[in-house]
Amino acid sequence: MDKAVKIWKSSLRSLNVITNNSAEAMQDNTYRDKLEKMKLRINLNLAHNSLQELRWVDAEDYSRAALEIDGRNIKGLYRLILALLEQDKFVECQKVLGYAVDTYPQEESLQMLRLRAVAAERNKCSRERGLWSDILTKAPNHTKHGMFCCRRRRT
Repeated sequence: MDKAVKIWKSSLRSLNVITNNSAEAMQDNTYRDKLEKMKLRINLNLAHNSLQELRWVDAEDYSRAALEIDGRNIKGLYRLILALLEQDKFVECQKVLGYAVDTYPQEESLQMLRLRAVAAERNKCSRERGLWSDILTKAPNHTKHGMFCCRRRRT
């Protein structure tokens, strides 16, 4: 897969050079559309590969690059949601999920992803409460006063 990634990145750089330096070529709508479709496919492939290799930030970046080209692309939306979910960026994830579900209301995979996002956020909050509980339970009595837990000040 490393060889494919190198080729995709090289192709993306070449397409960016063509796009940025060839004003005449970009005047032709057909040519410009073909270049944009190639960039979209490459960014989607790189996002998919990044997700497989558990590189969440890269997956987010490539998904966003794909969505800059086509903001309604379902693969780009799905891959961005996965990357955000894995980084525990729940607020942003819910925003993108809301847009995706509004755009594609019949898409079952998005509905399942929404359920997964809600469950992941609940699990994270539960783990945090458990950690705070452990900290407060194990702390000596004189240090408990003034500690923060669950956004409330303990007195």
